[in-house]
Amino acid sequence: MEQRIRAHPRLIEAYREIRKYNKYLETVEPISKSKAFFETGSESFFRPEIYRVKQRVKGLVKGLNSGDTFRWNNIVVPCGLKSTYPIGQSVLINEQKTEKCVDAQDVLKTILKYQYGAGAEKLITKDTEIIFSRKTGRIRRVMSGSKLLGTVRANDGMFIPGFEGACELQKYIGKSYSVVMSSDAVPFVRDGKSAFSKFVVDADEKIRPYDEVLITDEKGNLIATGTALMNRREMLSFREGVAVKTRHQNEEPEE
Repeated sequence: MEQRIRAHPRLIEAYREIRKYNKYLETVEPISKSKAFFETGSESFFRPEIYRVKQRVKGLVKGLNSGDTFRWNNIVVPCGLKSTYPIGQSVLINEQKTEKCVDAQDVLKTILKYQYGAGAEKLITKDTEIIFSRKTGRIRRVMSGSKLLGTVRANDGMFIPGFEGACELQKYIGKSYSVVMSSDAVPFVRDGKSAFSKFVVDADEKIRPYDEVLITDEKGNLIATGTALMNRREMLSFREGVAVKTRHQNEEPEE
């Protein structure tokens, strides 16, 4: 779109007007994409994903020293997000990437706070074991003893909780990033089937497409984790379609 609007000045004017609605557009913008963020001009900074980064990093940079942050698109971001979408997957004009080294536990805590909000970082403790990729040296798996807490996805640097990790995460974030399913759908979701929108009873308003979410029953019991394909408004409005693509499920039903 940014390439096509240059065919006429009025198209550029119209595109620049769209940024007035970024608060709404951000709610339907995927949290991650398969392609990198490309800067094609000043209009690139009007995109909803830029608006999202600005909103989410506000609380993350408070109290950090300048040595723990860097500038990306003129936004001050924690060094712990240097490999996370869209910051780590971007091609910018006059790009200046940081080479600052960050402790692996601090990286995970920053990613968790960016994805799930304050409190989520408590999932990482001094006893947490971090396993790195032999090829790239990046974080791959996060363990607590023999339990897999989660993995860090290679293509976008997002944290993907395992079921046991999600159980722990739920203790710290409560109902945040949770999708509540009706009792009719619980057995199917627990069996690994996708969670359809018509069976969604409620969902957190902070959920965005492609967020990694927790799926619970109406009592708040965790039954699965998965990738959201809709935001809350869409989940509660649509009577057809998959709301959450199930990833890990609880194989032991609650008594």
